Amino acid sequence: MESDPLLAWKMDSELRDAIESGFEILELAFTPNYVQFVVRPRLFDLNSSLMAVKERLEPSGRIPILREKEGKLLLAIGLLPPKKESRGPWLNIILFFATIASTLYVGYVHSLGYLDFDSFTFSWRVLGLAGLYSFSIMSILGFHELSHFIQSKRSGVRATFPYFLPVPIFPIGTFGAFIQIKSPILNRKSLLKIGFSGPFTSFALSIVAIIIGVLLSEFGKIPDEPGAFFLGSSIIFTQLVIVIKGSLPPEGMTLFLHPVAFAGWVGLLVTSINLIPIGQLDGGHISRAVFGDGWARRVSLASVVGLIILGAILNYQGWWFWAFLAFMLGGRGVFPLDDVTKVDAKHLALGIIAIIVFILSFIPVPFPF
Repeated sequence: MESDPLLAWKMDSELRDAIESGFEILELAFTPNYVQFVVRPRLFDLNSSLMAVKERLEPSGRIPILREKEGKLLLAIGLLPPKKESRGPWLNIILFFATIASTLYVGYVHSLGYLDFDSFTFSWRVLGLAGLYSFSIMSILGFHELSHFIQSKRSGVRATFPYFLPVPIFPIGTFGAFIQIKSPILNRKSLLKIGFSGPFTSFALSIVAIIIGVLLSEFGKIPDEPGAFFLGSSIIFTQLVIVIKGSLPPEGMTLFLHPVAFAGWVGLLVTSINLIPIGQLDGGHISRAVFGDGWARRVSLASVVGLIILGAILNYQGWWFWAFLAFMLGGRGVFPLDDVTKVDAKHLALGIIAIIVFILSFIPVPFPF
């Protein structure tokens, strides 16, 4: 007596025709719940064959998923997530303006210290500096996510507009921003380009903000009053200060950061955290694209352990928080439909650049106490 999956396969001529538009079916591989197909591409490459099948299946709400096991190409058929009725961009807009308000508030507090005001008081000059901070950090975060959005569109992937996360408390004023991927990503090359585009953009804009801000910043005596606020530094930030100012602050002095420079510093912090190769972070997407599923999971676990160890060595519990958050929310990240075709040397270079950006922008102890 025939099994249910085999019977369903024989009756679904539409599915068979769709698969055979791109692949030759060599044999069937059964699981308790569905059929996988051992296939060979009919067209000149896997990407073209998979695209042919994908275009045939999408109208019926199905997608092809290509994997390799023991030297065999396995094609499985999955279901597209149901399209939810769009509620419009109202939540995006509300969060956007809420984050402007929260970064404006934090920028105001920072600017009071920058101008050495003794108490919280209103000043148009302070408000102007707060506006510069808010504009700078919102630009860095906004263009980071816009780069993801544009690259997603170029890769044929549906994505939402950015969701900003307001946090109206000192010292940053926001928890960043994110977009949601709403349709499958075709291959590892597309996944790599989507993951890389955001951090590269925010890194470049952060450098611009730091250059402008450090030019406007001045050395001053290290404050000795309680509550003084200090920042850690990254390789690129330190080198930019040396180039622009001629040296690091002399002994007993510090650099009082202009709010635009502070926004650039925050941009580097956000960029480096995003490039940690864990789950849903941009670094996780890049790692998944370069190494594939198995090794990416190992790298993700090693990164979580590394953050815990780093927090212990540096006596900085902030990395324990990020390790916990990454472990709870990281997951396995986005997977491509074609997980067989590896990225070529040209796109592998993007992964190498991402590692360099991470090293240059990483701040071992962001907020020393």
